[in-house]
Amino acid sequence: MVRIACVQYTPVWGELEKNVLAVEAMVSHLRPGELDFLVLPEMAFAGYVFHSKEEIRPFVEYAGGGEDGEPGENSRPPAGPTYRFCRAQALRLRCCVVAGYAEVDAQGDFYNSLYVLDEHGKLRLNYRKTFLYVTDKAWAKPGTGFHVVELRGCRVVFGICMDLNCEDFDFERDTFALASFCRDQKAALLILSTAWLQSPKPADEDGDHEASTPAAAAHAEQQALEQLHNYWGWRLEPLLGAPCHFVAANRTGLERGSQFAGGSAVIDLERRRLVNHLGRSEAGLLITSIDVDRAAAAAPDRVHVLQR
Repeated sequence: MVRIACVQYTPVWGELEKNVLAVEAMVSHLRPGELDFLVLPEMAFAGYVFHSKEEIRPFVEYAGGGEDGEPGENSRPPAGPTYRFCRAQALRLRCCVVAGYAEVDAQGDFYNSLYVLDEHGKLRLNYRKTFLYVTDKAWAKPGTGFHVVELRGCRVVFGICMDLNCEDFDFERDTFALASFCRDQKAALLILSTAWLQSPKPADEDGDHEASTPAAAAHAEQQALEQLHNYWGWRLEPLLGAPCHFVAANRTGLERGSQFAGGSAVIDLERRRLVNHLGRSEAGLLITSIDVDRAAAAAPDRVHVLQR
């Protein structure tokens, strides 16, 4: 059994330390040995919408750094706030910690990246986003491809948001690259840290009517979540029926004109079911236990079958 917690919240743009404190408070009740994975969204503490390299420059971090936050033996820069958070929580909770951040390398190139630390606080993967969204292209370079890592007895593949789509949304040449890689690598888990945007409303939708009654608001919420989760299901098509779970940690809130979709979720791809999720604006931890041997989630919550 693998136990996973996804953090869903609204970070304050540009307030790294403040956001770290907010998430520390969210996970403070968790106890050592309670989790196998703690997963945070893409760009977990910096915010997501940046318009240039100069704008994001104050918030970039070198990958890793000295293990205690001091310069390493090879004159490596000090660890940034995201790495310090990941390592502290990995050691405290004795679990793997996954979190997105803005990386700068020794050559001064920037990347939309993801830390993966194991339960010993060791950096096992520094993944760089392969398929860049238009917002990323203002400041980041693309990574070189996907990786599979053995963690907690599982073969795990990691992605960041747009990786679930295809490069530049070029669906004519679409190969479902991330899902196909997971299938070929026989991954038991696909973990996606994301800052997934809410889909725009249809032009003829009456926004006032949506909130006119609690029933109408609940119906609109359910429709939006089903649209989001079914889209993810479509992008995972090569994995449908395979013994694999998809885990998505998304953020919430409105940031610089961009509305994020929330809806963090765990999907059982073998049974083609959504087994757990949060709402569009809900802040909290999505905690799910997964039986990776049977590829079936324990204690399913709010289940619906994915539409194809």
